[in-house]
Amino acid sequence: REAVENGRASLKLLEHGKEEMVHLVWPDNPAERDSLYRFLKTRLGMRTVLMDPDFLIYAERGAPGQGQPIDRDRFSTIIRSPEGSLPASEARLRTRLINRHAGAASALTLARIFPRSSDALLLGAIEQLRRDAAPNTQTRSLHIALKGGHLTLSDQQGNAIRIRL
Repeated sequence: REAVENGRASLKLLEHGKEEMVHLVWPDNPAERDSLYRFLKTRLGMRTVLMDPDFLIYAERGAPGQGQPIDRDRFSTIIRSPEGSLPASEARLRTRLINRHAGAASALTLARIFPRSSDALLLGAIEQLRRDAAPNTQTRSLHIALKGGHLTLSDQQGNAIRIRL
């Protein structure tokens, strides 16, 4: 609860371009990526969508070829674009999304969106990690993983925070 409250301020700053975005590095191991993807989807409500240059989203349940504005009351406007290898289930979803929205697919990019409360939780945990880390520790890039059933964020110096859900 405390992390969510602390993260709300960071969320507002990020959404208004007044704070620097943190890059989340996913595990290299395919099985770990798949587990993390399922966890973020089921426990934090992450959604994978396609997005056009006007920030309209094309979802799995949306009308074919028709983008919708993101529901800013429900979802954070912090958009994450996956890099590198996708989790297997997300790769299959990307294929379904492209087929569903084929008419617009050439202008669409894969994106991950989170409910506002989940983004606030993640940002609150990042803020806690920053406070707990040694001065001058770089936290622009954090590793995200699922360890022992808990979401873990860690920096390159070995500082980590576990998020219990």
